Amino acid sequence: MNCFGKTLVCVLLGFSALRGANGAMNDADGQTYGCIAARNIFDLHGPAAQPAPEPVTAPSLQIKLTGITTILGDKRALFLIQQPAFGGKPAGKEESCILSEGQRAGGIEVLAIDEKAARVKLNREGRISWISFETPKLPNTSAPPPPLPGGV
Repeated sequence: MNCFGKTLVCVLLGFSALRGANGAMNDADGQTYGCIAARNIFDLHGPAAQPAPEPVTAPSLQIKLTGITTILGDKRALFLIQQPAFGGKPAGKEESCILSEGQRAGGIEVLAIDEKAARVKLNREGRISWISFETPKLPNTSAPPPPLPGGV
């Protein structure tokens, strides 16, 4: 047998050996190494189910009623609106706003203005509420007055 014949025989035997070894690695289902995972000898489990995170809702606008006017013939409300601090951002700058009934700005809409009761009905991001002027808090008047200097 010449050199070419010996080489051809070796190559054919090598291919058949590889094919036989590859077939031996398959399990009964025809999938490689599937039986090892099915045994789970290390008692491995998938990650634990985590509860769904609660949706983060942004706090609502800070709105202060600063005035009500009828000077231009229709009722108008004057506001100071401030974006609250959220998500690590500082609170926004206060912006003044003048709205008449039926107008909207940002997330608020003026529904009604009652100038006699000094209050305004607002639709704030789908929530309807009345706001009025902030009343200053007086100091505690039930405490006795401080003593006069000189003991008089």
